[in-house]
Amino acid sequence: MKKLFVAATLYISFFTYAQVKNISSDYYQELSDNIKLYFDIMLALNENYVDTANIEDLMSEGIKAMLATTDPYTVLLRESELDHFNELSTGSYGGIGIYLGTSGADKRLTVISPMDDTPASKVGLKAGDQIHFIDDKDTKGLSVKDASGFLRGDPGSKVILKIKRIGTENLLKFNLTREKINIQNIPYSEVMKNGIGYIKLTQFTATSYYDFSIEFEKLISKGAKSLIIDLRYNPGGLLESAVKHCNAFLPKNKLVVSTKGRGNSIDNEYFTNMNPMDTKIPLAVLINESSASASEIFAGSLQDHDRAVIVGQPSFGKGLVQQLFDVGTVKKRNLKMTVRKYYTASGRLIQKEDYFGDKAKESADTVFFKTLINGRKVPSGLGILPDILVENKKYSDFISSLKMNNHFSDFIYEFYKKFPEYNYKDTIDEKIIREFETYLAEKKFEYKSLGEIIADSLLVYSKENNYSKEILKQIEITLNEFKKSKSNDFLKDIDEIKMNLSIEFGVYKHGNREKYKIMNQNDEQINKAVDILENEENYRNILGY
Repeated sequence: MKKLFVAATLYISFFTYAQVKNISSDYYQELSDNIKLYFDIMLALNENYVDTANIEDLMSEGIKAMLATTDPYTVLLRESELDHFNELSTGSYGGIGIYLGTSGADKRLTVISPMDDTPASKVGLKAGDQIHFIDDKDTKGLSVKDASGFLRGDPGSKVILKIKRIGTENLLKFNLTREKINIQNIPYSEVMKNGIGYIKLTQFTATSYYDFSIEFEKLISKGAKSLIIDLRYNPGGLLESAVKHCNAFLPKNKLVVSTKGRGNSIDNEYFTNMNPMDTKIPLAVLINESSASASEIFAGSLQDHDRAVIVGQPSFGKGLVQQLFDVGTVKKRNLKMTVRKYYTASGRLIQKEDYFGDKAKESADTVFFKTLINGRKVPSGLGILPDILVENKKYSDFISSLKMNNHFSDFIYEFYKKFPEYNYKDTIDEKIIREFETYLAEKKFEYKSLGEIIADSLLVYSKENNYSKEILKQIEITLNEFKKSKSNDFLKDIDEIKMNLSIEFGVYKHGNREKYKIMNQNDEQINKAVDILENEENYRNILGY
């Protein structure tokens, strides 16, 4: 009876709301009728279903199904997802300050590297430490994502870790007090050859512009004359932060981005409003298919103003603005809803996936706009396309399988268990290579190459469909050739093996920054950006000057 009263109350409330807002009562009549139908179905299930109906599950699935008809970014947030949203807004979280991974046959949580000046580094946690207990929680089978939820908490709160350290028999107990941990927006920066600066920016948060300006000034003081800004794998973040970053390199009062809501008219325009850091320094911005949202605003704005050469692969193409709404009275939740679309300064739409039929309304053909200074053609509705396309690094099937199965990082743990006093001298020597071969043999590492998988599938299909013996024989010969070709994989990929091992050993000895230092040395997209910045005439030609 109480539920019927709620439904009736909702019905009346909609009409009251419609009158206050001066909205057509027909619309709310239809809405109210459908909500009443929804409640009637819920009541019928609750009272008559053959088994006990879980009302909360039914409601939850109903809400999910309703939101699924909109777009992937309109969702009812779980508490953990709201925490991530708040982290972007504050640039910090409560925790102990470690990079986490897994190691060993049982995939135990493992410290990859403690962050500098955090509770983890202060109590002496080390790379390679396996976390066996978080308070009384056994971490066996616990994922890195779930473990983060146990390790984080309010600054000042306590957490006890029980650690298995290489070279010790018993678990070590560490008492930690959580602190405010600033998000590592910039994990690495350096001055490369010929005065080319490099900054890796991982996300756009409330504090990322401050971090960026500090790193930029450091690089200038060390002799940087041009700059590479690496936004690859940067999923975005806050719109306001992206606009601030554009302030660094564009004059005041330049349009960065505009948004359009329902009705397709511009409702907000965002301009640079601060004195820039440098409007002349040559810039190259690296993007790939995982650069999204705020990353695309930043890269697209600099491209539209002919201010930077964009290098790499086409971006993700997320040009939708979300806003948080408080929903519910008794059960209070947060609804993250798409309310607007992003458009770059030239007027092009960033959004790639056509959730709203925009492209169908306009034309089947790509619409082009022009950059604001030199009139270069840039497409709309395709994310951000680089000025210079450079393929992503491709790994052999052998290396890909080693990486996917965590063998490089697992080997480090096994190696130091065996040789706890080994002094790594920043070179992958023959001892390490021999031990890695032995490790793979002991693990009975096997994999199937892509050619092997295709030939194997073709053989199965041919047998099922009664192909001739001659055809089956030819496929079997091909399959065996693919299998034989794998015997040389280790030697063939020795340089790639050494590089991946040097990353793992480097991080173990020097911390997480070492990963970027090593990876950057053999990065074709970075090398291309360096080539462009070293040749001023080529740089200006690309930008249309």
